[in-house]
Amino acid sequence: MGATKLRVSTTIVSILISIIYVARQVNTSYETNTFSKRSYAVSRGTKRSEGNYVVLDTEYSFLEHGNISSQTFTNVTFGGTNNEITLSISNSDTTWVPQLPSSVTDFCSRNQQACAYADKSGYYRPNGVSRRDNFSILDSNFEESIDGYWVEDTAAAGGKAVTLGFGVATSWKLRPFLGLGFKGVWNPDLPNDKEVHYEGNRTSIPPTYLDTLFQQGKITSRTCSFYNIIDTKSPGQIILGAVDRDKFSGEFATYDWISLNGTSDFGGRIPDAPAARISNLIDPGNSTSYFRPPSDLTTQISPFFWGLYLPDYIFNPLTDALKPFGAVGIDIGKKVSEGRNETVWSIPCDASIPSNHVIELKFSTVAIRIPLDDLIARDVRYTYGSASISACALFFYSHYEMAAYYASDPTKPDFPMILGGPFFK
Repeated sequence: MGATKLRVSTTIVSILISIIYVARQVNTSYETNTFSKRSYAVSRGTKRSEGNYVVLDTEYSFLEHGNISSQTFTNVTFGGTNNEITLSISNSDTTWVPQLPSSVTDFCSRNQQACAYADKSGYYRPNGVSRRDNFSILDSNFEESIDGYWVEDTAAAGGKAVTLGFGVATSWKLRPFLGLGFKGVWNPDLPNDKEVHYEGNRTSIPPTYLDTLFQQGKITSRTCSFYNIIDTKSPGQIILGAVDRDKFSGEFATYDWISLNGTSDFGGRIPDAPAARISNLIDPGNSTSYFRPPSDLTTQISPFFWGLYLPDYIFNPLTDALKPFGAVGIDIGKKVSEGRNETVWSIPCDASIPSNHVIELKFSTVAIRIPLDDLIARDVRYTYGSASISACALFFYSHYEMAAYYASDPTKPDFPMILGGPFFK
């Protein structure tokens, strides 16, 4: 029979968006305001101490062979044996692993990129499992694909084992990943136009890892909390089904994902955008007033994206605040909109911004402070002229640069602010 092609959904069930963000005491922080009874009840009802939760210990890698990779990894044991595989954590609906070839040496001589990915992850060894329908994933943006077959086998992580449907790849050009199933969360490296193909009589994707945990009673809700998952210097955690209140300061606000006009190039988002100001915590008199967002602006909160895409009302004051520390913008002559060229911003790699200088993002019920020093991408260096000037990149970009890249219009209501990277550190 012909293949049934399903596009990854761009909607998501209700999720505690504020729980996605967790503060480290030495970095980004909360300021408590007022919270609805519903928010408190939800947060209280998902406390980690109840026991029905799964903790994924994570490690983060920002660069790979000198290029930005930005991957958050966790270990999963398959098949009830010592077949432990290190997977990149994804918002995808699908989990897949690479199959152990009959000869790793021969395979790697013909598939260097696939072998490099499998060197990091390890290989899956089928042990008595039956092959089911064929599957393939085609990334139409990057023309990279995965081909293999479906199996159902035991998958254990964080001390909890489930019977999981996942793909086993016999050929691949992408990194193996654990698909949590955040159907609304946008990620530029795993775009929403990724397609999953099914052959035979299969008409629906197997349950996601998150749904599988819920259906098999390992978690009591589809709540997910993220702690320090984008930090190369220390490990992090993703807690599925609960919240570790010891890792939070402040309280919670509750949002539901929305999708404008039923479709979205950027997944679900929350119907709120923060006011912003540049704050000096030691000398509040030198803080700016709040800059207000457009009334129709929405926000996409993306835990697996390494940066921030900011509209002008935040982007311009932020670059102004960084200029005294040496930040410069260079017009590279590439048009991004009428009368506007792309500007590449950088800052001296040895710049040290005191921790009292922060950008404050104030939502309706919570204010989140990000130290300006956390916005410096110290591992990404630019060299100008005779190499006598060395500067580092920044973790934030203008809406207009993003719009040019994705051939979209940042002035349209469906173009969201995107918060990742430093927002989660």
